[in-house]
Amino acid sequence: MSAAFPEASLSFLRGQDILYQQFNDIDIYVEDTGKERMYFNILTSLLPGVKLSKIFSLGGKDNVIREAQAHDSDNKKVYIVDLDFDDILGKKKRIRNLVYLERYSIENYFIDKNAILEQIREKKPSIGDVEIAADFQFEEETHKIARYLIKVALVAVIVQRFDLGIEYPTIELKDYQDYCRSGEVYAPRIEAFVELVGKALKEVDGSFSLDEIIKKEKMIIKGRAPLDLIPGKWTLALLKGVLQRKKLIYQRTDDSFCYLLAKDMNYDNLRFVAESINRIRQ
Repeated sequence: MSAAFPEASLSFLRGQDILYQQFNDIDIYVEDTGKERMYFNILTSLLPGVKLSKIFSLGGKDNVIREAQAHDSDNKKVYIVDLDFDDILGKKKRIRNLVYLERYSIENYFIDKNAILEQIREKKPSIGDVEIAADFQFEEETHKIARYLIKVALVAVIVQRFDLGIEYPTIELKDYQDYCRSGEVYAPRIEAFVELVGKALKEVDGSFSLDEIIKKEKMIIKGRAPLDLIPGKWTLALLKGVLQRKKLIYQRTDDSFCYLLAKDMNYDNLRFVAESINRIRQ
């Protein structure tokens, strides 16, 4: 690895906190490089009175969990990870200073009505709620997206449950065209993923039927909010496509879209993270 990019080194990532010891009351570690500032904005709002100058990335969930295990008795270190499918699969780790989000990922918290409306108002400051509602119903659209994506999400769960080793697809902005056309048609690469998983299951056990296993997975998640279980990036990609097609928001990159949503979302949905951090500090 090139010495010109020490930030890509795990040893470098581990050592960042030393430089900030006098500036942080507590060191907080997250998975993804590039989301540190987003977490910083959220956590400084949730933890008034706690001195924070930097959030640290450890470059992946496995790294975060290993570091949490290595420092589980240190009440000045807190490790935050996405839930992913860990609870569905029974893979959650119980470590004193490890905090799981309660939804698939941090992006799932950005699927927030107020945050979306603020982006619409940024483009059209004089627009009223009635005018917005005539063109865009948040609850109706997100419910429709959830119905569209839940099958793909459950197939992704099956990939992990049976350790099939198949990479599941991203849902991209361009996919909203298929979604908008009928709410039932998947892009060819997504259909190919579903078919590949079905074939892989048959190789594991010829009696396995993908449709039957999907039904079993639906029973496992019964009563759960689908939008919490589906990868947030998938939902946001389609939601952004719908909003841009209707010319309700500015054209933005995915990162910009998420960053702005994070500033206006309801932080109360992440209050449990602050409560967990305060317990760990005691």
